Amino acid sequence: MNIFQQSFKSKNLLSPISRGIGKGRFFVVLLLSLLSCAGQTEQFYANLPARFRVQYVQTIPPLNAALNSMGEFATITQRTNVYIYSNTQTSTQRPVTDADRNYMGLSGFIVGLPNIPPLGSSVSQVVCYDLACPNCYEEQVVTREMQLQAGGKCYCRLCQRTYDLNNQGYVTSGTPGKSLYRYRVTYQNNTLLINN
Repeated sequence: MNIFQQSFKSKNLLSPISRGIGKGRFFVVLLLSLLSCAGQTEQFYANLPARFRVQYVQTIPPLNAALNSMGEFATITQRTNVYIYSNTQTSTQRPVTDADRNYMGLSGFIVGLPNIPPLGSSVSQVVCYDLACPNCYEEQVVTREMQLQAGGKCYCRLCQRTYDLNNQGYVTSGTPGKSLYRYRVTYQNNTLLINN
């Protein structure tokens, strides 16, 4: 045993692992901490059912712009027999068919390509949020649609919060609160798939 180890041992500062005690406990704690990190990753997405698929995105101008231009976003809503795709300038409708088996979350979706890449990445990825204000939903069980605004923002008229769509849906003005509910989404080969 060297002088360094002797000085720590005399002060009882050596870890239980280096003394051969508690190895099993150490591995249990390590495993639990890894599992808790995995749980935090899962909490990144809302625990709400959502399912939507649309092909030929290039034929729907607001959606095509949102999925292929950084900082652009579009909403997807359903009214009786049509899907409505809108951005701040224009809107396009497509009929709901008998083959559609979609579930629109609470109020519909906001999709787009943020101009801020996710932490640890240099490439921006398509994101999908629920169109319902999460704070109004949790406080009052209200699922009113928010209003899409220029500059990658959306606004809730009820609680008067503004959310930043380019920055993970965080509240940027109004009373602090929860960020927007987020869903898993993929976009490839001109097909958008939201599946939570």
